[in-house]
Amino acid sequence: MKRKKLKHTTFTVCRMFCGWRLINFSTGLNRLGSGVLKYDFLTQRSFFNDDLIQTPNILEEIEIFFSEELDRMSLTRVAFHLAFLNVEIIQNLVESKNSKKFDKHAHKSESNYISYQYRFDCECRILTDEFEYIEKYQCFTGLPDSFC
Repeated sequence: MKRKKLKHTTFTVCRMFCGWRLINFSTGLNRLGSGVLKYDFLTQRSFFNDDLIQTPNILEEIEIFFSEELDRMSLTRVAFHLAFLNVEIIQNLVESKNSKKFDKHAHKSESNYISYQYRFDCECRILTDEFEYIEKYQCFTGLPDSFC
């Protein structure tokens, strides 16, 4: 029975990263740019292009979900040889000369609107003594430069 639950956990982790809460991480994503974001569930550490970084809030939320799933299954992290979320981020800057962005602080519209288009190639892996659980998921989204 735990086999299905662990497979479901990998499925959910990938979709959580690409879900609606991603908007809360838009500024951080825009700053990171293209690269590979990795979260290690065993060490609870985050890396971007193999450099240790402060854990983004979206990964903290996914960590909470992961911990709750382990509690629900009565598992501890020592049961795993590895458990991680790996996200390849491909970022494209989109500048629209036709759209207008309203600057609410200056009470006037700006001539250009900048946003980012993203492709996320997510992979979540959990390895136990008995089995390896792998989920891959790809999603595309657009995020604004800022929310002024």
